[in-house]
Amino acid sequence: MTLPPWLRPAQTPVSAADNGVQSLPFVRVATHEDVERIAEKILDPGRKQLVVGLTSREGEDEPSVDPFDVRALVGPGPQIYYLPTGALTVDLRARLPERFTPFNGSLRVWFPGITLQSDPYEHINVFDASGVYGYRSLQFFAYKLHEALTARQIALEVDPVLVYRELASARAREDTEQLRTELEEKLRRVGSDRERAERRAEQALARAELAERRLRIAERDHTSTPARTNDPAGALHLLILDRWLETMTLEDRARHPLGKYVLAPEFVQAVEVLSYLVRDRIAFVCAMIAANRTTNLTALAVTARHDHGSQNGDASQDGDGAQAVPADGTSAWQCTLTRADSDSPPAVLYLQWADGTIEFQALSSARATSLE
Repeated sequence: MTLPPWLRPAQTPVSAADNGVQSLPFVRVATHEDVERIAEKILDPGRKQLVVGLTSREGEDEPSVDPFDVRALVGPGPQIYYLPTGALTVDLRARLPERFTPFNGSLRVWFPGITLQSDPYEHINVFDASGVYGYRSLQFFAYKLHEALTARQIALEVDPVLVYRELASARAREDTEQLRTELEEKLRRVGSDRERAERRAEQALARAELAERRLRIAERDHTSTPARTNDPAGALHLLILDRWLETMTLEDRARHPLGKYVLAPEFVQAVEVLSYLVRDRIAFVCAMIAANRTTNLTALAVTARHDHGSQNGDASQDGDGAQAVPADGTSAWQCTLTRADSDSPPAVLYLQWADGTIEFQALSSARATSLE
């Protein structure tokens, strides 16, 4: 993907002159002498800057992820090395502490201060067992890098999370433009049943224009990042919109528009203290609820809250103990991700008013850890 001009970093020189990749934002490791120098650099006790390692999938001869994307996420300072999986990665593994070497497409960050006794889990490693290494891998890398840099009080020239969102927005714009181009090409090929074909094309263009309007809103908000740091509710609204745009296709968004919802102050406060990755997953849950997309979605589990009637004082239960709708027409629910790992958020507690408005009230627990 082509980066916006302001995101494209300065090019990094290559150590070996015969590598022929002076135009790339990384150093291609071509010899065992290069491996030796890299190992010395990684283990240098005086090193202040982090080092990033990229590898290829087995049998391939290019990085598994776009090195320009990785360079944009870490900024111009850190050195990025690329090692084709094979003899060179085996050589590096022999020179570093155990489990510190990337391979078969994985990405590795070596923070300063590595010794033979260092814990490999304290240094970021992104491995996709499926071998896809798509934008979800870049998102995981950006969030984990932000959290690790914050914990170590290491300052980069860029915020990896904000840069990832810019990259995702640029990708969405390219996808929209590609869709528009394909639709225009189909229009040119229409020869029979013109009226019906034109009606279908107009509907598709309308959906593309709706997506573009949503993207312009997101881009407008991205330009006011400093103001959003003092507006946690506004930042959460933007995150919900981002997850709705990124998760659903144009056709899905036409069938499931983002409905009316409100954020209770207690809900915003509970979400604000969570880590970036947990906040992102909570925003996904909220987006699916507000878009009425929870039915038959295996990633989510929705259950009724039986304590709502006692709070209102005018609701009852039927013979099976199921929730009865109170007299005011409001119903109470909770929704959570079916996955269970260290970054899974707690259940989202919400009300659905009689007019269909969703009110996000609170989180059911504090399982997720804070960024601090």
